[in-house]
Amino acid sequence: MIFILSQSAMPYYAQYKEQFYKLFHVHYQQFPDDVIENIYWLEKATKADFCHPQNALAQISDKDEWEKYRYLFMMHVNLKLIEQHLRLGRIWDKKEVKFYDYPWKE
Repeated sequence: MIFILSQSAMPYYAQYKEQFYKLFHVHYQQFPDDVIENIYWLEKATKADFCHPQNALAQISDKDEWEKYRYLFMMHVNLKLIEQHLRLGRIWDKKEVKFYDYPWKE
């Protein structure tokens, strides 16, 4: 019994794009730490390799579908990265410009 419980407590080692993407998550209320964590996982996903087509997030039956899947997946990850960077920038966006921020007013 103890062996079974200790096996489930083993660390999770992510090495493929799909695994890093699964670590990305959106909270109801996004704090800067959550956004930075998501950016970290998505950047790791862009640098990692794709897993085998059998383990992909979609069903793939031929080479053309595999190529389309890779392009679509990378586009989705990059769009999520842009979204997270915009969320992070929104936190520090100046709604009201004070007199000491005047040189940065646009």
